[in-house]
Amino acid sequence: MSDLKPLVGKAGVSLSAMVVAAGTGTLDGPFLWRVEEEGREEVHAYLRVNRIRISRETTKRDEWYPCSKFGVNAFFKKVPGEKGRTFAQYQILGKLTVMPQDGKVIIHLNVAVKANDKVKAQWITVCSGARDEMENG
Repeated sequence: MSDLKPLVGKAGVSLSAMVVAAGTGTLDGPFLWRVEEEGREEVHAYLRVNRIRISRETTKRDEWYPCSKFGVNAFFKKVPGEKGRTFAQYQILGKLTVMPQDGKVIIHLNVAVKANDKVKAQWITVCSGARDEMENG
């Protein structure tokens, strides 16, 4: 699950189990943001964000988030009171700046999850201003 926390206004964007569901309200940035994922005990080890690209539909601004903001593993931890359930939270350093004139904002994340002793990385796309469900391989 991805969580954008607006410093101004409201937002709601989420991804779960590497499948994205996005629905947004007011998106006036900047945002503090993180990627969250649920897992299973003894299956999921860690979550890591490798790269992020942000593009804006109206203004055509397109940028890669600095690589210096990545490279740390967020380990899955037991969820108290819920047998077998784990949870990882990857706090992305810095702020996501979104302006009203940007129009639809498209966030491309390369997320890796280590499960069953194997690491699988996948590109995921989250769109603001629309309700989308997609899985990218």
